[in-house]
Amino acid sequence: MKYAYHFYLRKMIPIGVIQKAPFENAPYSIPKMPLSRLAAGSDKGLDLVCEGILNPERQFVFESEQKYLA
Repeated sequence: MKYAYHFYLRKMIPIGVIQKAPFENAPYSIPKMPLSRLAAGSDKGLDLVCEGILNPERQFVFESEQKYLA
């Protein structure tokens, strides 16, 4: 139970550009928007995921969870 709480609630990274979709086979969608919404600094969650992919030594940890790592 503790691991499930950690994995599903604490490790979730909110990404603002992704929205819930009403489709069964694709639960999320990215609506049409200006590319500036995807630029660095406009979405903290998206920035964190991109940094984690580009720099494998970094952890995927959202800022609200940093206090638990210290």
